[in-house]
Amino acid sequence: VWRDRMWPDGWTAVTADGKRSAQFEHTLL
Repeated sequence: VWRDRMWPDGWTAVTADGKRSAQFEHTLL
């Protein structure tokens, strides 16, 4: 199961395994 959480910058998502993947702001909007 992949779980993403947004960093305070609103762009970076950190996956459960600790990898950082680029996310676009529309993910949150």
